[in-house]
Amino acid sequence: KHDRLFIVSEHYTQSLANLLNASPLTESLIVKTLFEILLALAYLHRNGMIHRSTWLSPLYTTDSHNVRGCR
Repeated sequence: KHDRLFIVSEHYTQSLANLLNASPLTESLIVKTLFEILLALAYLHRNGMIHRSTWLSPLYTTDSHNVRGCR
């Protein structure tokens, strides 16, 4: 019998909102970030999922500035 559950995920360093408030982003980082957000929205729409709204607060970044959504 297994009575433990382990959830492994990437380490999120900060929210996208905090990243934007900390310092100006480079143009290449803005393009990368927007591209990842648009890919996620396209995935949701392609799979018949809807979203109420898109806010920066549930979006987090990894050390390599990959964007992930959390709720």
